[in-house]
Amino acid sequence: MVCNQALLLAALCTGYPLGVASSALASTVSIMLGTGLLALYFVLLETYVRLDRTLWWPHLATWKRMLTIGLPASGEFASIFVNHGVIYWCLESFGATAQAGFGVGARVMQSIFVPAMAMAFAASPLRDKTSARGRSSAGGAGSVPFP
Repeated sequence: MVCNQALLLAALCTGYPLGVASSALASTVSIMLGTGLLALYFVLLETYVRLDRTLWWPHLATWKRMLTIGLPASGEFASIFVNHGVIYWCLESFGATAQAGFGVGARVMQSIFVPAMAMAFAASPLRDKTSARGRSSAGGAGSVPFP
C-alpha cells in the first residue's frame, strides 16, 4: 500500500500521469518487494520451516496415484467440452441470442442440479444411520418406516 501511494505520488509530482500503467507498475513493484522480503525472512530468521532439497524431485508413484484418480474426472470434462462444442456448432445458424439462451439455460439447470445432488448425497448416510439404529433396537431393518 505504501509502495502504491509512493508511485502514485511520484507520478503526480513529475507531471507525467501514468493512468492505469501507474497502478500496474505499483502492483508489480509491491509484489516484487514483498516476495523479496519474504525470501529474506525465511533465509535469515525462520528456524521452524526449512526447505528439504531431497523433496524437490518428483515422486512418480504419487503422480501415478493422483492420475488414476484425476484422469476419469478429466475425461468426463473432456466429453462435456465436446458435447457443448457440438451443441454450439449446431446453434451457430440460429445466432448469438440462441447460443446465449442455451448458455443461460445450462447454468440455471446446473444451479438447480447441484443442491439436488447435495441433498441426495446427504440422504443416503442418514437413511443408513436410521436403518442401523432400527436394526440394533427393534431387531430388523423392516421395523423402521421410510417415506
